[in-house]
Amino acid sequence: MPPRSEAPAVTGAYDRAAGSEAPAAPVEEGGALVHSSLHIMLATVLTGGLGYVFWALAAHRWAAGEVGVGNAAVSLATALSLVVHLGPAALTIERLPRHEGTDGWGARLWTALVLTGAVSAVVAAGAVAVGRGTDAVGPAVDTVTGTVAFVVGCAAWSVMNVLIYTFVSLRRSQLLSTQNVAISLLKLGMLGGLALTAFGGPRSILVAWAASATLGCVATLAWQLPRAGFSPGRPRFVRPGLSGLRSAAGHHLTSAGGVLTPYVLPTLVAALLTPVDNAYFALTWLMGSLFFIVAPAVSSALFAEGARGADLPVATRKAARLIGILLVGPAVLMLVGGRFALSVIGEDYAREGYLLLVVLVVAALPDAVNNVAVGVYRATGRLARSATLNLGMAVVTIVGTVVLAPRVGIVGVGYAWALAQSLGMLASLRDVVRVLRAPASGPVAAQEVS
Repeated sequence: MPPRSEAPAVTGAYDRAAGSEAPAAPVEEGGALVHSSLHIMLATVLTGGLGYVFWALAAHRWAAGEVGVGNAAVSLATALSLVVHLGPAALTIERLPRHEGTDGWGARLWTALVLTGAVSAVVAAGAVAVGRGTDAVGPAVDTVTGTVAFVVGCAAWSVMNVLIYTFVSLRRSQLLSTQNVAISLLKLGMLGGLALTAFGGPRSILVAWAASATLGCVATLAWQLPRAGFSPGRPRFVRPGLSGLRSAAGHHLTSAGGVLTPYVLPTLVAALLTPVDNAYFALTWLMGSLFFIVAPAVSSALFAEGARGADLPVATRKAARLIGILLVGPAVLMLVGGRFALSVIGEDYAREGYLLLVVLVVAALPDAVNNVAVGVYRATGRLARSATLNLGMAVVTIVGTVVLAPRVGIVGVGYAWALAQSLGMLASLRDVVRVLRAPASGPVAAQEVS
């Protein structure tokens, strides 16, 4: 485990809003990993399913080229947000538990929220200046409305994800589920309303995405956290220490390698192939990515339990069993029924995307091993190793996509992804097995995972 930081300078109770409810009883340690994992997965499944409806609605309302541009713009804004918020957000899991019940908890949360939101807005504004002249995203951001939606949405996405990590830190992942589903429903409703207008496909998609995230952040800070008894109170800030900056950098690189690639790929596909190809790729990837939610969710819960001093070998064995139970059945079901699921969107989507979907489902096995390894590395403070693993797989995926996609089409992205995950599994399997075989004697020391 990484060393604990010094005690907070200010002590006291949580800021409690008038009329707020008492905090719910914390989840007991024995069931916290399962509880957190299941709620993270539930949130991802529900939002993924609603996302499927969102893009299906867009595909039926607008031409594939317009959907491809809208998807590329949303993916780019999300990728820029990830570049900014991943480190500070993951640091909340490591550091916030040390300040629960003190005024320092709210100060640290406000610091993360304001910094990530402001930096994300600045980065997004720069991206708009460059992207306006491109065919990939230009039609979505070439107006004032599109520009504002892109910048505000990028900042709101960063703030929202810091709040999501905060829920995981608090072992209140049920709040995460509520937040994500509400935002997804709001996004879907907004798109449905815009679909009845002549506003335009790419901008409608971008505005619905940005507005729903913004309203979700406001509702979480003003209502959801206070009613649960965890209001951050008035804005106040702390200066990050050197150890915090180092940890944030390690978590940032780890998370960037793990989650940034799927958001870069749509823009890359649109540039290497066509917006129409990107529409086929994006909706197929959305469906296939349902098999990449189990292991990352369990990995995050494993990291959170490690940050609280849980018995890591026991938690890792529980994580591995949970992944196996939840992954096998849905994978078989998708291999059998995936073509039909794609055909609901359109026969062209089924014809162009089914082979890619099969490759993604098969790649879920090495992806599971790699995510368990990342959870172990983070829990034992081996951030250099977790960052190297994830960044290495990201590089292989992107380079492989550049080489293969122009030759074999969108399935080349799946081949590149599967190759990267397989190489990562070869590099990390030994460490995972070592922890799985370790006796239940408390947290595994960092030097034991080498």
